[in-house]
Amino acid sequence: MSLAPYYVLWAVIFYTFVLLSGVVAWLVVPEAIIRLARRMWLGDLVVVWLAYAAAYHLFYLQAYRAALGQPYALWALCAFLALYWLLRRVSLPPRGPEALFALAVIAWALVIAAGFRYIDETAADATLLRERPQAVLSSTAVELSPLRRGLLFSRLDADTRASTARVLASLEGGDTPDPALLSAFRVQGLQTLLAHYERDLARLRTYQVLQIGLLAVMLLLWGFGRMPEGGAP
Repeated sequence: MSLAPYYVLWAVIFYTFVLLSGVVAWLVVPEAIIRLARRMWLGDLVVVWLAYAAAYHLFYLQAYRAALGQPYALWALCAFLALYWLLRRVSLPPRGPEALFALAVIAWALVIAAGFRYIDETAADATLLRERPQAVLSSTAVELSPLRRGLLFSRLDADTRASTARVLASLEGGDTPDPALLSAFRVQGLQTLLAHYERDLARLRTYQVLQIGLLAVMLLLWGFGRMPEGGAP
């Protein structure tokens, strides 16, 4: 089960916007912001991050499903969010915030692990396309995942995207693919696609380091800071 960490950058931007909005609101109506903060638990902040990750994958669900199959990790994440919401709504014992925070941290760690699995799968597809292009770009191709995953790259230029889509459609069509089309892609499009693989792998690894750093910050807030609702950690 894997999850693409592309959402990390947008989640950071979203969190930054919310933080700045909260600071401005605190300057205007500090009492309301303090009351809201006291009603929140630290686990809620983690869950907002995970909810953003789930929303991102649900928005691109059709593309990810076509490329990677059933998104079991996404369904598990959605199930966790529903469970957290239900537990948050019921009456919990005094240590309830700690238990829910621990549950949220475990879920976030599993999401990070699913992100590393996605990176490993992407690296494997890049290696296959680089070292065994005959397994992908031949009339008897049996491994089409590198082409399907390549179409997920948001920064893929229009020409390479169009040529990759034509080659993929030709290989999936059932008829004998056009050898000229495959040869032209091998000469013109393959290196460009591989370059995008390398760039995206570098981006995804950076996002994972950032995400691990944010998780560490949350743990430090829990261990040395104060609860948002004003209780002791």
